[in-house]
Amino acid sequence: MGRMKRKRQETPAGVKTVEQQALERRQAEAALRRDAEREADKPEDPGVQESRKGVKKAYQHSRGFRIGGWCAAAACVLILAFLFAQAFCHAIVINEGSMEPTLSAGQTCLINEAAYRLSRPKRGDIIVFRSGNGRYGEGLRIKRIVGLPGETVQISDGRILINGTAMKDDFASIVDPGVASEPVTLDADEYFVLGDNRNGSEDSRYDAVGNIAESEIVGKLWLRVLPFRKLSVLR
Repeated sequence: MGRMKRKRQETPAGVKTVEQQALERRQAEAALRRDAEREADKPEDPGVQESRKGVKKAYQHSRGFRIGGWCAAAACVLILAFLFAQAFCHAIVINEGSMEPTLSAGQTCLINEAAYRLSRPKRGDIIVFRSGNGRYGEGLRIKRIVGLPGETVQISDGRILINGTAMKDDFASIVDPGVASEPVTLDADEYFVLGDNRNGSEDSRYDAVGNIAESEIVGKLWLRVLPFRKLSVLR
């Protein structure tokens, strides 16, 4: 039997074909593009132009303000770094063994010059003080504070007596008491200092050093930086 021929289905009236729908979409897109091009070619409204200029100007001012802020912050950091270096980072090299075993010759430490601007020196502080001319170099000595202003210091039987009471001391018994074999009364601005190497230090026991006036104190020794393996805060 011969095959039956299928009847071609006709598109109902009023219903668009796929091709017609695609054509209409392309035409609509082309119309939108033309409208956009015409809008772009139109001269911009003066009010809109002024508004854009205002926004741009404000942005420029804001950018300048930010740059100024960065510069101010950088300047503050530099100033603070300078002040920190001036107050805490002056170095001194130990050139003698009078502070053994705490400090050894050849080690480098930092001086805290701001330590006594808001408070007074305390017993046990390791201080740097002037002995002779010059702010840094040969005119500086390093010792530990033992006696405070107004106290009476005496060394008897190898022990340090403060106002007649033996002071707790972790260092060697003192062989030579020097001038402190008799009671030494300190003035209101004087300190009595000793080296940690009690029997190998020239300090307040001897006339070459004597009692230390507060005005002669440069600062507190606070950090050992060299050799690096011995980096430590000093106590």
